[in-house]
Amino acid sequence: LLAVVNKIGKTLATILKQIFPAWVCGQYDTSPTTASIATNSFEKAFPSKKVADVFAYCEQELLDYFIKNLTVLNSQTVCNPKTHTPEECEAKYIRVLISSLRGYALYLEKISPEKLEQSKDKNLAIVESDKFWSYNKNKTPQIRAAFFEALSSLLQNAAFLLQKNDEQLTSIVFKSIDESDPALLSHIWSCCILVQLKIENWAKHVNVNKMLLPKMWKILRSALHPCVIYPNLLPLVSKFDKVLLPNDELHNFYVNFFENLKFGFVNAQMGKSETSAVTSAYFEILQ
Repeated sequence: LLAVVNKIGKTLATILKQIFPAWVCGQYDTSPTTASIATNSFEKAFPSKKVADVFAYCEQELLDYFIKNLTVLNSQTVCNPKTHTPEECEAKYIRVLISSLRGYALYLEKISPEKLEQSKDKNLAIVESDKFWSYNKNKTPQIRAAFFEALSSLLQNAAFLLQKNDEQLTSIVFKSIDESDPALLSHIWSCCILVQLKIENWAKHVNVNKMLLPKMWKILRSALHPCVIYPNLLPLVSKFDKVLLPNDELHNFYVNFFENLKFGFVNAQMGKSETSAVTSAYFEILQ
């Protein structure tokens, strides 16, 4: 791609639609060298003020690429099993999934709301696919992280596409709040806050006493990844009032909340930045 940009210059538009989808996703390849070259050539070819226009120009090709990679391909069809070992096929499939999910997140960010509405059917082909939702259970943490990154972008930029998946989405997000991978957690907690903002009846899909509160106490008592989680605690619990817990239960919630938070603060081994995150969360919620 870098060679193509250098060679043909301004005539790039003649072949742009053919190469643009792979170019976008190449920036998220799990090979750092590949991702770096794709990003550098992309930035060289497209000034930042023109990027949204290029995404709009190539939108249909991008969507076809995402639909194929995220809903059709598998490890047996991503490359020729006669010339590649099963391990090579699986490794390539993982790279394709990660880069496509993250590329889809970028597409949603760059495309205008009007364009997203016009392309609703193709976007729904992705979002309403069972295969798309299965990525939240994938054994590869990077795939799960990319899935939640795409989900976060959907909630921010195209929540209307998720109307039929409110219950499934809310359940997946809140069941995942105690994940152990910090890279994954940042996207999960972003989704938690966005679910509360974007989904009107989110609370009715959350099993509070059997699922949410046990996970919350576990997180607080272990002081799990404070720099990732704790800045999100205030916006999270501020929505619990009336929406999630009746008044008599709300008092008990806060008593347990501060007791568990104090336990984690006292017993966990934390550095300066972690201590600061926990302290800030404590006083924000206390206020």
